[in-house]
Amino acid sequence: MSTQKFYQRVKQRFPKRPIKEIAKLISLFPPSPSPSSCSNFFNFKQSPNLETHLALVVDLLKSKEFAEAENILNAVVVTDGLRKPVSKLASLLSENHVKRKVMGKMFNMLFSVYVNNMRFNEALQVFDYMKKGCFRIDDRACMAYLLAMKRQRQYDSLFEFFHKMVEFNVKITVYSMTVVVDGLCKMGEVCEARKLVDEMASKGVKPSDYTYNILLQAYMKIQDFVAVMEVLRKMEKDGFDLNMTSYTLLIKGYSTFGDLVEVERLFKEIEEKGIEPNVHLCTSMISGYSKLGNVMKAFSMFVEMVERGLIPDGHTYGALINGFCKAGLMQGAEVLLNEMQGKRISIDRVIFNTMMDGYCKQGNVDEALRLQTIMEGEGHQPDANAYNIIATGLRKLELYDEAKMVLLSMVDRGVAPDTVSYTTLIDIYCKQGNFVEAKRALIEMETKGLKPNTATYTTLVDGYCKLGKIVDAKRILRVMETEGVKPNTTTNSACALTDGYCKQGDFIEAKTVFSEIGTKGVKPNTVTYTALIDGYCKVRNPAKAEKVLIEMETKGVKPNTVTYTALIDGCCKVGNIAKAIKILIEMETKGVNPNTVTYTALIDGCCKVGNIAKAIKVLLEMENKGVKPNAITYNALKMVIVRKMSIHTPLILHRECISGKADAALKLFIEIITQFKLLQKFAEAKSILYTVASDDSLRKPISEIPSLLGENRVEHKVMGKMFDMLFRVYVDSMRFKEALEVFEYMKNGGFEIDDRSCMVYLLAMKRRKQYDSLVEFFEMMVEFDVRITVYSMTMVIDGLCKVGEVSKARKLMDEMVSKGVKPNVYTYNTLLDACMKKPDFVALKEILMAMEKEGLDLDVTSYTLLIDGYCNIGNLKEVERLFREIEGKGIKPDVHLYTSMISGCSKLGNVKKAFSLFDEMVERGLVPNAHTYGALINCLCKAGQMQAAEVLLNEMQSKGIDIGPVIFNTMMDGYCKQGNIDEAWRLQKIMEGKGYESDVYVYNIIATGLCKLDRCEEAKTWLFSMVDRGVAPNEVAHTTLISIYSKEGNFVEAKRTLREMETKGVKPNTATYNTLIDGYCKKGMMKEAYKLKNVMECKGLKPDLYTYTSLVHGECISGNVDDALKLFNEMPREGLVPNVVTYTAMISGLSKEGRSDEAFRLYDEMIEAGLTPDASAYSALVGSLHG
Repeated sequence: MSTQKFYQRVKQRFPKRPIKEIAKLISLFPPSPSPSSCSNFFNFKQSPNLETHLALVVDLLKSKEFAEAENILNAVVVTDGLRKPVSKLASLLSENHVKRKVMGKMFNMLFSVYVNNMRFNEALQVFDYMKKGCFRIDDRACMAYLLAMKRQRQYDSLFEFFHKMVEFNVKITVYSMTVVVDGLCKMGEVCEARKLVDEMASKGVKPSDYTYNILLQAYMKIQDFVAVMEVLRKMEKDGFDLNMTSYTLLIKGYSTFGDLVEVERLFKEIEEKGIEPNVHLCTSMISGYSKLGNVMKAFSMFVEMVERGLIPDGHTYGALINGFCKAGLMQGAEVLLNEMQGKRISIDRVIFNTMMDGYCKQGNVDEALRLQTIMEGEGHQPDANAYNIIATGLRKLELYDEAKMVLLSMVDRGVAPDTVSYTTLIDIYCKQGNFVEAKRALIEMETKGLKPNTATYTTLVDGYCKLGKIVDAKRILRVMETEGVKPNTTTNSACALTDGYCKQGDFIEAKTVFSEIGTKGVKPNTVTYTALIDGYCKVRNPAKAEKVLIEMETKGVKPNTVTYTALIDGCCKVGNIAKAIKILIEMETKGVNPNTVTYTALIDGCCKVGNIAKAIKVLLEMENKGVKPNAITYNALKMVIVRKMSIHTPLILHRECISGKADAALKLFIEIITQFKLLQKFAEAKSILYTVASDDSLRKPISEIPSLLGENRVEHKVMGKMFDMLFRVYVDSMRFKEALEVFEYMKNGGFEIDDRSCMVYLLAMKRRKQYDSLVEFFEMMVEFDVRITVYSMTMVIDGLCKVGEVSKARKLMDEMVSKGVKPNVYTYNTLLDACMKKPDFVALKEILMAMEKEGLDLDVTSYTLLIDGYCNIGNLKEVERLFREIEGKGIKPDVHLYTSMISGCSKLGNVKKAFSLFDEMVERGLVPNAHTYGALINCLCKAGQMQAAEVLLNEMQSKGIDIGPVIFNTMMDGYCKQGNIDEAWRLQKIMEGKGYESDVYVYNIIATGLCKLDRCEEAKTWLFSMVDRGVAPNEVAHTTLISIYSKEGNFVEAKRTLREMETKGVKPNTATYNTLIDGYCKKGMMKEAYKLKNVMECKGLKPDLYTYTSLVHGECISGNVDDALKLFNEMPREGLVPNVVTYTAMISGLSKEGRSDEAFRLYDEMIEAGLTPDASAYSALVGSLHG
């Protein structure tokens, strides 16, 4: 029978059957059908005909069966005999009188298919044809082309195509614009990108937060901070909050370029907004805190991220170890290093070098060499950086010969010295006064193709200047200029030269250095100005030094601690203490922190003029600010205090605390705090309040403090600020009861309560998981008219969701909206997460509609939550839709979203897409973690591609990524499903060799694999061996054993096992009963099956989909099709939806009895339910038609 006649027969018998079914039968029928009657379906595929294909596509488009139409068009594109120019296709369509609208849809689809197959020339031909023929071009199809160009890094083609889109009036969306903006930024055309954003905004295409983040990243890379501020202002104007990506970009950028004041401001902003950072933002913050020198805060951030369930990676540990090393806390760094080893996180060369550098800076070169040995043992050969670190450490210890030996041994070890190596060697020769060898080293590096840099020449200049060889130093500077190496804003060459002239007392020449480098386009920097200021101060001319300070500030060069310290020391040397104190106040006002040397200079000055009271006051001040005095500081005071035993006012603080006069001490504390408040020195005030809060002798009930303040005539406003700060201090000290007492006192006293202080309390409650206290405090805030922000509201909504009160959380949000507090994307994400966990899809839909109404786009976190949620409940259709939406919007996923998407592809069975996503994330500079690899390995194992899974496993090992039991289990399961038990056992041995004991899951996987090979006796022996290995069988193990006995027909042992598991306290679950029921059904023992179903129900277990499917199948094979139909129809009443197996069993049963009409009706129902028929269903249907 010909295919055409067969189709005709189907049409005659079922006149209402849609064309979709025919296409399905063609495109989905298995390639090797067993029934010979099915071969007719393949005549179409074996003899390709373009006209027939196009006719099918047209019919499918008319029926709105777009996925099927795309499948057929894909066959046209990939088959050489079918692929023709678009003009030929148009001609065939016109001959068959296809309507213009349908032709337009087909061309749009053909354009997309060409793009998906990377046939870009053909795609552009279709685009141009559509343009000439005035067909409407779908913006989503164009988006696919833009994304393809972006992935191929063909940015010129991307920009060119976008211009075509604009020219042809294709709808421009924020997503297509953002892809082009990203492309322009990657080409370095940031101004053009900004111009495009402004141009599109004027046409009604508003940028999204993704667009702005791309611009922020680009401006950060080129260090255009003015433009960064402009973008931030524009975001604020457009109503966009900075998201995690924004903060990560800003913190990374400002940290890299050393603007730590801005980094600290961003940290405060993140904390005040209650933003929950992800691993990348946490790592950036830890890195930033480390650069700020705030190791405790960095470590606190690390602990907090772990408490939140985030998994620190190698970069996170590296950032924290770097912070510890910079702070000289090497013991703490070692603890972290050991923790990494314990967690099997790869310790790379960078971390080893950081640790070695830390030890060398402490003068502990032996420890650095110990680490180098360990590093070599780990397979990391020391690089030039490692040698440079050790050599620098030895040089600092003045072990010059040893340092030279280390550097000279590099070549023998096969490591090429770099510019830093030669610079260090030159520095050593200069320090030894051996300028002949220094110059020889300079010549040698040039002959080896290494260009001396600013640091190299500066080392020589500094060496000459220190020996007073100013002429030689100037000669080196001239060589620098000749070679095109200019002194930059961070060089020490000008400083060294200036210092040299100052030491000789030649200030005219020193000033000339400034003029010379200024004329060469290089501005003197802080170090250079400081050298000149220090020179004037050393010759007791602070007046001149102060003029230089004014000049540097006028020219926009910021003085640092060293600059101010030099000037303070200069003023003290001439006895002008008042001026020195004024400079100290000025430097603090400008945000420059004095250090031990600064305070010591001032204390020494006070002592020398006999002002002991002032000296002691400065000493107490420095201690209160956390600046530790050193031996020189105490020596400055020692002799004077011995001579003059009178104790001045500041010393009362220590004396009276010791003698138990705590009230006097507290008064003094409050006096100091008040003064700090008046001077707006909040950090200092807070520091003293911490002392008050932590000292039992000083801490008083809040009611007693106002009387002390009253004695000092403190204004109500200042009192309010102090109480507000005290509230925060109590919260930070985890004294929540006292904090609430302060809150109540402020409320009763009519003091204004700062919402940011309240936010700190809410955050503390959240971290401690005290959600009831969190909600209760929020209600107090509302009652006392404290300003409610979106961040405090979101915090409480999160707390309510965590305790399962999602409806209350939504009610609270609606209430706050009515009061003018608008939720942001974080708020909605919190609710989305809660709804997905429940799951409550009605509420979920409402939240998504509310977001759309508010003009909020789903962000990376939103998509991650949705994909994870839908994957967990098995709604793969929705997962696929979300994938298309993410791609259509051009969203840049982070590691977590990529991992979720790869996991989703695994469940969809789309390995190609999973790999494409993996490659894409690596290309974007994102580092896959163990979860990412695990998701991809799972995908490959499910697809049976074990060789590829092994490649990934090896890649993980080579990158030092920990391979946990979950991944080993996945791999073993993959091999078992292929029937390759030997490989599964091999992996089990490797896993145990890594210290992971085989758990119950391993035994279940291998037992199941043996069962599939019909090696049931081995499976039983394997399961019985669990107990000997100290592994308790779980319900799965018992169920597998029951399954084995059922297959053997040994129902006596099956029932005995069921009873045994109950006596061992292992409750049989629905799957256990289903296994035995299925065994009965397959043997036609329906009475026993129904009896067991009743037992199951008596135990409180409800029969599920699989129970009914087994019973339906059992009745069908027993020839009781009507009884099977009764069960089938009963399922919806029980809230159960039949799956492919259920439908197939029923279709097969009906087909065998020749009841084709009913079989096809079920087939239609199956398709409408979104289920894809398998080979058995098609075989049964075809058989019924031929019967």
